[in-house]
Amino acid sequence: MRIMFQVLAVLAAQASFGQSRPVPTGPDLDDLYARVSESAYVVKGRVLDYKGVGKRFSLAPQETGWTPTGRTVNIEEEKGGILFTVATGETVCRQSDFAVAPSESPSSPGLVHIFVPRGEPSVQSRFDSHRRVFSEYLRVGKDYLLFLRRDPRQAELASTYQLDPGLTYYRTYEGDRGAVQLPDAANPEGPYAFITPLVSAVTTFCDAVKARDVETKIRQLDAVKSHSTDPAWRQSVDAAINALQQAQTNAPQK
Repeated sequence: MRIMFQVLAVLAAQASFGQSRPVPTGPDLDDLYARVSESAYVVKGRVLDYKGVGKRFSLAPQETGWTPTGRTVNIEEEKGGILFTVATGETVCRQSDFAVAPSESPSSPGLVHIFVPRGEPSVQSRFDSHRRVFSEYLRVGKDYLLFLRRDPRQAELASTYQLDPGLTYYRTYEGDRGAVQLPDAANPEGPYAFITPLVSAVTTFCDAVKARDVETKIRQLDAVKSHSTDPAWRQSVDAAINALQQAQTNAPQK
């Protein structure tokens, strides 16, 4: 009975949290410059596969945690998670696009491996103290707009979760916020999704910074300020222009 009350309490808390989320009134353009420029790649990709990896739970009577059989399991010592494999299509943006000096842009990997540890809690957004960010979860056979960052714990992931050390593992920027499922015939865009204008905004923003010289980047960014009337859009465009101008000023003179 005690366990039942605990379960109900968790569900009630989740329901309460879900009800407290504001209804979107437009595309998620807040902090767009930071989210795009700090991503190694922004790509469109299709999820090919997912699988559970890591150790399985092993029941041990002297460990911590309760199971319906009366035996227990030490959750802290059992590590696992889900490994998603994504085939990338269009590369919308690269982090190198935001650099002042022209450089050879690295090609995005054909396959991206995203590993999400099991039981990962939600965390506070780095941009908004009132926003909670949940781990990404991708559906096989679906297309996504992905804001990808390289997981900094590559060696640790391989040893802890028994992953292939020869692969590079990614996460999406700000969890589920960085994994935007694209609409299709089976799952058309809902009235409060605003996915199409978000993709349009990201594409427009990225196209503007793909020029080879900083002057053209700034000029093209200035030209797309009217793409959206959302104040967050103008803030991100201005932030990108200011960052390029500052970097240009600080660049060593030839």
